[in-house]
Amino acid sequence: MSTALSATGDVYISGPSSAFDWPKPSHTIGDTSGLAWYVARLDRSGAPIYTTVIGGAGGARLALDTAGNLYVYGGAEAKTFAVTPGAFDGSPYGSGGDFVCKLRASDGSVLFCSLPGTDGGESGGFTADSLGNSYFAEVPINRYPDPTPDALAIGKRAVQVTKLDANGAIVYRAEFSGPLGAGYPSSIAADDMGNVWVAGRGGTDFPTTADALLKTAPPGAGGFLAKLSASGTTLLYSTFTKGQGYATQIDLDRAGNIYVSDSVPSSSAVLRKYSPGGTALLYERTFSNLTSAPVTFAMDDSGVITALGRTTSVDFPTYKPVDVCSSGKFGDDWVMFRVNSAGDLIESTFLSIAIPNAMLSSIGPNGFLIWSTPTSNQAVGPYQLSLG
Repeated sequence: MSTALSATGDVYISGPSSAFDWPKPSHTIGDTSGLAWYVARLDRSGAPIYTTVIGGAGGARLALDTAGNLYVYGGAEAKTFAVTPGAFDGSPYGSGGDFVCKLRASDGSVLFCSLPGTDGGESGGFTADSLGNSYFAEVPINRYPDPTPDALAIGKRAVQVTKLDANGAIVYRAEFSGPLGAGYPSSIAADDMGNVWVAGRGGTDFPTTADALLKTAPPGAGGFLAKLSASGTTLLYSTFTKGQGYATQIDLDRAGNIYVSDSVPSSSAVLRKYSPGGTALLYERTFSNLTSAPVTFAMDDSGVITALGRTTSVDFPTYKPVDVCSSGKFGDDWVMFRVNSAGDLIESTFLSIAIPNAMLSSIGPNGFLIWSTPTSNQAVGPYQLSLG
């Protein structure tokens, strides 16, 4: 099951038919008699707004654009998945692969469904921009389509970025890596101009630009941060980072600053804020003694970051904690941090999650969280809405 949160607190849930007590479908597309993926939008009170069923699809990620349209990305089988007119149909490349569907904000009706022709086995993130374009990053494999004409094609295939337009047609496929092809993307974000930021792990020969903060990978590290032009033709910026590049999360604020969550040695996570363009490091905040690194985070309009991690330390240091969550209780607790736009810590608290196997599903600004649990709906802490 995957989820997303809107700025107004609406909850988007997706999963197979068995994952949730789904409201009656508002829309269906494709053959839903076998493999099918359900997508529902609930308002902040839990009342259903729409449910859409995508036949032949499964294992999806979700992204929202500024208009509230929902983008669904995952794997599909070509024989039962329906491609809409004008969208790219990659079924000739194989019996299945990636799919992207766009659902209308108001009622969940299908605006497009596309099979981009790629596999999805090594997914490195999915996002949408304010112009209605959607993007995903992957490690390409031999049967993948080559980069599109005039798109960037540097090195041996390791990082591939695909851009779809508002109708699901291919705008470009671009690739970049070093000559040895080592590395992979972990996360992707797009700015309002359609430029794409990609974070991940690169090999020692990963390409960097002349203005890179780090032109070579530090010992024990190997993370990268790169910017691809809106046309997909130019690597505008690329640098190594001091992180490891594993499970990285990346986000942008309205001013164009870049935020990257990464892991560092010794069970620690680090959150870095870079200037627009990525050429200056504005702050670096380390979170130590975590069993889950890097942290997952969300950002509000003022630049305040809410970040989540886990710790086995019952004496984990807290700062202005929630009263009922000032100490650990279970030996493997979720903890929450909040930092301001300058990187200063403004809160650190335990969350006291008592449900076995509780996993963070989504996080929104101001500490609003969704947890996925193996049990039915239940409240699991002062900030949480549990959906299981």
